[in-house]
Amino acid sequence: MSSTKELLANYTAQNRVWEVDILPEKPNRTVPTQNPNGSAIQAATTLLQDLSSLKNTDKQPHERFALPVTANMEYGFFATQPLIPANPMFDHKHRSRMNEHGVL
Repeated sequence: MSSTKELLANYTAQNRVWEVDILPEKPNRTVPTQNPNGSAIQAATTLLQDLSSLKNTDKQPHERFALPVTANMEYGFFATQPLIPANPMFDHKHRSRMNEHGVL
């Protein structure tokens, strides 16, 4: 017990600022913002729908794009009728194993 008192009596804390480890902020730290109002939410929703790549998946390429995007798209992009007409051999009223591969 006397050794503990001697250690405490001899202990001095010096002001060594240069030895203190300074930790930077975490890289993913964010400052919370206020909750958005209704008009800001509506504007963000509209922008998200405008930029969405999934909104036009059911449309033909000439309806989705103003100009052809790739070289393959240039073939028949501005055509009003299909380049290859439908083959009536595959237009069956009923599907079966025999004609299943040709039905589009």
